[in-house]
Amino acid sequence: YLNLYVAIILLHTLSVAQTTINIPADYPTIQAGIDAASDGDTVLVSAGTYVENIIWPATNGIKLIGSGEDDCIIDGDSLASVIRFEEDLGGIIDSTTLITGFTVQNGYAQGDNPNNRGGGMYLQSSNPNLTHVTISNNTADSYGGGMYLHTSNPILTHVTISNNTANWGGGMHLS
Repeated sequence: YLNLYVAIILLHTLSVAQTTINIPADYPTIQAGIDAASDGDTVLVSAGTYVENIIWPATNGIKLIGSGEDDCIIDGDSLASVIRFEEDLGGIIDSTTLITGFTVQNGYAQGDNPNNRGGGMYLQSSNPNLTHVTISNNTADSYGGGMYLHTSNPILTHVTISNNTANWGGGMHLS
């Protein structure tokens, strides 16, 4: 019976094991990596510029870790917000979700549609933990050139928000 008990404990431990996903070794894009991640997983991003417009999946507790603000860049290519935490996440994103070691740049939230706010980052009822992140050179036609926060309370530590433009809240708009 002892061997059966040990086997059951081992299987349970393996089923809750956290995974590390490497970008670009395991997945070619950050979006693909976080889409594949589960709660508690780490997505490690190598140095480089990643031209993406990321929509965060309905998974809390992902740790998105870049190699550093100076050499790990997520570039929105002036197409849309660079990172979006949409309203359909239902408020599940809390401070166990971490984004660290990135520059977020060249996002563009076009028009006055509520869904087109936050050039760099758009947070709807989401409270991630951002540390060592630079949000710069993003634009919103209406609200939140750098960040747009609606009913959100992220933890911001060592976050630089600069050179962003919008009609209301060039750096950040809180709603």
